[in-house]
Order: sequence, then C-alpha cells, then structure tokens
Amino acid sequence: MRSVSVFELRASGCFGKSDRVLRWTDGSSVRVRGGVDEIRLNEQRIGITYSVLASGGKRPWLVCPKCDARGGRLFLLPPWACRVCANVGYATTQVKPGPMAQIQKIDERLAAGRWPYLARKLAERRVRIIARIMRMK
Repeated sequence: MRSVSVFELRASGCFGKSDRVLRWTDGSSVRVRGGVDEIRLNEQRIGITYSVLASGGKRPWLVCPKCDARGGRLFLLPPWACRVCANVGYATTQVKPGPMAQIQKIDERLAAGRWPYLARKLAERRVRIIARIMRMK
C-alpha cells in the first residue's frame, strides 16, 4: 500500500512554499504542494501540526483528513488516511512466530555466542518451548 511519511516529506523539502513530485520505485508518483500549515497530496489537503520538543525544536505531524488524528505516516486508499482509518496494522503484529521459529531464533543466538551471560536463560527458554510443543501433540 502506498504511503508517505512526515520524515520523507521534510527530507525532500516539501514543508514551505514549494511544489515537488515524490516518486516510488515502481514509477508511480504523488505531487506535493507545500505550505506551512498544510500540504496538498495530489490536490487533497493534508493539515500539518507541530509538537514542541524538549530541545526547543518542533516536530511536524500529518493530520488525517478522515479522523483529524495526527500521525507520522498517511496511506493512499484513495483518499489519504492514517493507519487506523486505512485499517493497516504494523508488520510486526501481522505474523506471530510459531514455536519452531522461536527455537530457531534462540539457536541462532546461542550459536553466535555474543551473549554468554544470556546463554543459560536462552537454553531454559528453549526447553520450555519444546515442552510446550510436546504438550500440544
């Protein structure tokens, strides 16, 4: 699904009075007309709000045109929408690794030997996962 983040827009100079074209790797593009309080993505108005940082700077946020929530990324349905309105989940929540994948990850960590202080805990976790698999059968 096509998306655009506030960081991509800021890095490409879209905040301020400018016209830009953002292109994706497959050749599709979106025209961005910049402004201070709003931008236009393919002629759809998108609000911009700012939060004040502890360092004294300010961080821009894109405002969802459907629900007025602020977020760092909008998705093209069309029209543009936030993650909630577009019904898009995070990639890490889409697939929960099964027990065999967990065991494989533990084995990789143990084989790397980079965390000798965690080796015992990892081995104990591996035994618990195997016991859980055996109970399932």
